[in-house]
Amino acid sequence: MNVTKKKIAVIVVAIVLCVAAAVFAVPKISFYACEPTVYFDVEYCDKVDTKMSAEDAETVKKMFEGKSAYFDSPSCGFSEKASIRIGCNTYMPACDGDEIVKHGFMYFSLSKSENNELRKIMKKYGADTRKAI
Repeated sequence: MNVTKKKIAVIVVAIVLCVAAAVFAVPKISFYACEPTVYFDVEYCDKVDTKMSAEDAETVKKMFEGKSAYFDSPSCGFSEKASIRIGCNTYMPACDGDEIVKHGFMYFSLSKSENNELRKIMKKYGADTRKAI
């Protein structure tokens, strides 16, 4: 019976550690070997669904990679119709110009310079997030 209690104790400790790791871990943005595309499908504007150049793709990947994602409910608007898609992941910059990007149900922040660069890249392909509001 002593051995059974030890096994149960080890299992309980393992479960507690796994739950604690899941709760306290901060998710990070990471990428797979997929080509980023700019997607823009807003009424009264030309539709865009274009692969980024290798240089722009690298810039965006470096900009997003390793950012800490968090749960929030910011008041700025986000739209899948004005987004960057990397594989099955959709990244939606705030439509009001804020330095926030939505990814699924989470968000991550950009610096002002990163935000300006991201919007410049998207605009180069014909996607102006301000028109998606």
